[in-house]
Amino acid sequence: MRAFLTDGKGSGSVQLVDTPMPAEGEVLVKICYAAFNPGDWKVIKAAPTGLVCGCDFAGVIDDVNGTDWIKGQRVAGFIHGTNPAHPNHGAFAEYTTIKSTLIYAIPDKITFQQASTIPLAFATATQAMYRRLGFAEPSQPNHGQKDFLVYGVSTSVGQYAVQLGKLSGLTVIAVASSKNHELLKRLGADVVVDYRDEGWVDKVKGATHGTLKYAFDCIAQGGSSETTVKALSQAEGDHLVALNPLNKNTIEESNSHVKAESTIASTVFGKPLHWGIFDNENEPVVEDNQAWERYLGWLPELLQKGRLIPNHVKELGTLDNVPNAAELSNGGNLSAEKIVFNVGA
Repeated sequence: MRAFLTDGKGSGSVQLVDTPMPAEGEVLVKICYAAFNPGDWKVIKAAPTGLVCGCDFAGVIDDVNGTDWIKGQRVAGFIHGTNPAHPNHGAFAEYTTIKSTLIYAIPDKITFQQASTIPLAFATATQAMYRRLGFAEPSQPNHGQKDFLVYGVSTSVGQYAVQLGKLSGLTVIAVASSKNHELLKRLGADVVVDYRDEGWVDKVKGATHGTLKYAFDCIAQGGSSETTVKALSQAEGDHLVALNPLNKNTIEESNSHVKAESTIASTVFGKPLHWGIFDNENEPVVEDNQAWERYLGWLPELLQKGRLIPNHVKELGTLDNVPNAAELSNGGNLSAEKIVFNVGA
């Protein structure tokens, strides 16, 4: 099969590799579209040679391998690509194998392009909100209205966090560039503020009467987390979850009461990662795996009924353009969109 492989020099190229074979409990998926995440390139830059890259994919079941799926059924999911433990498993390839419980059926109204944007970002948002911050899931009773701040809402993860917040009955405060405010309001944000506004923290404090307890930083770089925790109540019970490792010392200088933790979606596979820079990852997190299988079960109905809106997509040709996607993403020229590649549609 054709796949984008790392070259050990901070980049990679499309090459021919063996097609993976599904193990017991896995299916083989023929990938039609794959989505690019900013983290993909960070991993590629540091990876050894010969690893298939990419996480998010959408395609069709090619080999059911004794599972309950149907050959040809449209599905999407995400895998741990650029992984030395499984060098020929990745989404930037014509085929991948995956555990049969870690994919979702794509509803008829959703395209392959749209479906490929969802899994990793949705996993990250659900994990942060329900496994870390402890919010009630959409199907659970909501005991009192809660304010929820999301920083970096124009990102893929941020857009899903806003929508999940509304499904869970939260009042969502969205911090993002003003050019995306109308989109974020359509997705359900109750309050929108511009991160470029030097007074945005005071605006949030005013909107929440100084009682805000929960925040999710989808950027977590350039001091964003240190600024975000200033918008919280500055009292016991403040809680921040961020998508990158945190400097606990500088966080404490900004808010001495806050519980601050980083999170990484790859714990949903139920296997230890041993990367050493993230919280919650050195042992298998069985509960994260079980929760992710449950959250995947929500997706077909939410998408079919229009209660969850996929990211806007920017199609960038074939897998040969993975380096171009990194340049576009890192250059600040992409906002409120997710890059996708036509792999085999």
